[in-house]
Amino acid sequence: MRIPLKTKYTILIFSIIILSVSLSTVASLYHSKVSAAKFTESSIRVLEEGMTRQNIQRAESQINILVEELINPLYHYDLDQMKTILQVTRKQKNIAYAHVYDENCTVIHDGTNEIESFGKPVREGLCNQRSGKRPVISDTTHILHISRSIWIGDRYLGGASIGLSKSEVIQNTQSMQEALKKIETVRSTDFSKNIILITVLMLCIGVFLAYMTSHRMVQPIREMIRFLGMVGKREYSFEIQRQTNDEVGDLFISFKQMISDLKTTTVSRDELQESEKLFRATVENSPIAMIVSRGDHNHVAMINRKFSELFGYDLAQIPRLDDFWSLAFPDSAYRTVIKEAWAGAVTQASANGNGFQGLEAIVTCREENQKEVLIHTASFGDTRFVTFIDLTELKVSQRERLELENRLRQAQKMESIGTIAGGVAHDFNNILSIILGHAELAVGDLAENDQAKPALNEIKNASLRAAAIVRQLLHFSRKDVHALKRVDIIPVIQGALDLLRSTTPSSIEIRKHLPEGPVHMYADSVQINQVLLNICSNSSHAMEEGGGILSVIADTLNLDEGDLEIYTDCLPGPYLKIEISDTGKGIDPEIMNRIFDPYFTTKAFGDGSGMGLAVVLGAIKSHKGTIRVDSHPHEGTRFEILLPVSDKDSEQEAFDHERPLTGDETILLVDDEEMIVTIGKTVLEGLGYTVYTKISPVDALVFIQSEEKPVDLLITDMTMPGMSGAALAAEVKQFRPELPVIICTGYSHLIDEDKAKSLGISALVMKPIQRREIALIVRQVLDASVECLKECVEYE
Repeated sequence: MRIPLKTKYTILIFSIIILSVSLSTVASLYHSKVSAAKFTESSIRVLEEGMTRQNIQRAESQINILVEELINPLYHYDLDQMKTILQVTRKQKNIAYAHVYDENCTVIHDGTNEIESFGKPVREGLCNQRSGKRPVISDTTHILHISRSIWIGDRYLGGASIGLSKSEVIQNTQSMQEALKKIETVRSTDFSKNIILITVLMLCIGVFLAYMTSHRMVQPIREMIRFLGMVGKREYSFEIQRQTNDEVGDLFISFKQMISDLKTTTVSRDELQESEKLFRATVENSPIAMIVSRGDHNHVAMINRKFSELFGYDLAQIPRLDDFWSLAFPDSAYRTVIKEAWAGAVTQASANGNGFQGLEAIVTCREENQKEVLIHTASFGDTRFVTFIDLTELKVSQRERLELENRLRQAQKMESIGTIAGGVAHDFNNILSIILGHAELAVGDLAENDQAKPALNEIKNASLRAAAIVRQLLHFSRKDVHALKRVDIIPVIQGALDLLRSTTPSSIEIRKHLPEGPVHMYADSVQINQVLLNICSNSSHAMEEGGGILSVIADTLNLDEGDLEIYTDCLPGPYLKIEISDTGKGIDPEIMNRIFDPYFTTKAFGDGSGMGLAVVLGAIKSHKGTIRVDSHPHEGTRFEILLPVSDKDSEQEAFDHERPLTGDETILLVDDEEMIVTIGKTVLEGLGYTVYTKISPVDALVFIQSEEKPVDLLITDMTMPGMSGAALAAEVKQFRPELPVIICTGYSHLIDEDKAKSLGISALVMKPIQRREIALIVRQVLDASVECLKECVEYE
């Protein structure tokens, strides 16, 4: 008898479902019993543990309260009060007993006999914990015992213990067991009902699934019969999908592959041409410059629009890659390096079947400009793609960032120099004050023709040069603000050339031509000295390989309106023109407009900071002058500097020259350096003044307040232990506002000219100070003070 395939599948699937349901029901019943037993056991255990913890916490609380109440009666051994406390404790809920022990372990109890059954283990536990203050807990079947020692400070008084009945725990546990049994009975009844309901439901689902499965097995075969009929009619518009994951499904896959092969053989030539057009459009419109080569990878099949825009070459100029190498890298040595790197990249790409990380190169374009690019290559069969990413702007920005970082590092170096200069200036100028002061005193004590006098004058000059170097460091690091003073500039130029001669190689000849007479101008000698040294050092550096001539020529001239067309930064009037020229290699015209930029230098790393000419320009501008440069490669360089000169002495200078430098006033000199105080006292007393000295600002303040010896002038150092000179001046001004004050400082960032004026300080003087300079300043301050007093009297 023939049984249909659908019927066979239905019977088989239905049998499997019945067997699965039966096994699942048995397993569920067994699992339910086991889970119920575990649940009951776990619930009881959790209940017992929770109530035990609760009892322990209550016992600890009770024992702590009992101990606190028993401390005082146990300390005084008041038996009646202790028994009363124990009896009150005993009456509380679930308290089985309450005991107290003295320091000898003698038991005091509430009159029960329970001490005989519970006393020994508790007492032993209590006596063993004399060294500790934490409770001792002992858990038995019916009673929870807890004891704790009693201390006052470090003195052991005894102990106390209580017992909590566990009857409530036992009763709750039994109640829990009975409740769980009832719950299990109800649960078993409900579970049986659910099993019956699930079984019926699963049988229904099984019947439905059996029918659907058999239907799905037969349906694909019917579908394939229909597809075969369509293929016979050469119709391929249908879509074949795998119906089942078995042999029938494999048959569908094979059938689908056969239909796909038939479709492939009928693809038209128009579709292939459309694909080629799409490929070319993609390459042509790509935002990345690209070359496509085929065959032996040397023949260029196409280049896109971006490539022509970037480099300017077209397909007619580079039919082969070798042609591109020749045009893009005209330097043969550089081309060899690039081609070797390219060959390695191509080998790597061919071996891996993909692209490589990239090759950076500088490509020469058709217009002879250059582009920095990143080259990638990738192969697909006999077709190779070469892409070029323009990095020019990125590289420029990276170089600019590196230059900014270098400038930042240079600025940080300048800040470090300023910190060091400010730190050493004060102490160094104090030392110079001692050297200069002793030298001037010694010169004053010697006869005019004494042989030691020239040596002492050299010591003076060296000290002044050292002080100028300190000021130069402070100015260079922006720690000092220089005031322009009327000076003869010719000795300043001569001094710079003398210093330059000692540091210049002998292969360089220094020629100079300076005016014979003085040339006065309002200038900062240190800055002018720095200007000359910076320019001459650069000229010397330009000639250090082959030698040459360094020429310095200075002369006066008068600018009129016609000259201002050349010297646009100047005003009509007298000037000193300084020409500094060399026969070195000259300056490249491309960098001529950058030589005065801060941190710009053509020297090797470590040979220059790039600040030399920037400092020169700043100094010239601060003197209201101008600077011009004329240079050509291999023809040398010429700097022309114009500085305004002062042709007449001012009335104040003439008055100061004629002013008498002596006096009979009383001066208080304050400085924490004893040697400076000694020198200052000697100098001022030599000028006729009465001088009192103090090395402590506090002592000086007390001296002025006492008024035993009235003081006409206070001269104080700025930086002193305990109180600064500015603070001393402020204190003195509170009760002697008319007293003039001169502050002398080696260097301090706490005071400057503006702050000194705001404090009412008459003069701020930088150390070291020459004898004539301090004599003139003292006389000026005293005379100004007298004039001020006269005006005040006349006003009143």
